[in-house]
Amino acid sequence: MGIPEIIQDRKKQILALSAKYGASNVRIFGSVANGTADENSDIDFLGKRWGKPPPYA
Repeated sequence: MGIPEIIQDRKKQILALSAKYGASNVRIFGSVANGTADENSDIDFLGKRWGKPPPYA
């Protein structure tokens, strides 16, 4: 399973975590976005947040 398939498989979890921490308009950037990722790459997320930060565990 490649990175695009992993992201698609985990999309609901990614969106749930984003909502939990008040992020919207979540995007992927870096090597995954530009197609140069390999098996050692991580996945970089960027999201927009408004308001007071939630308490973190």
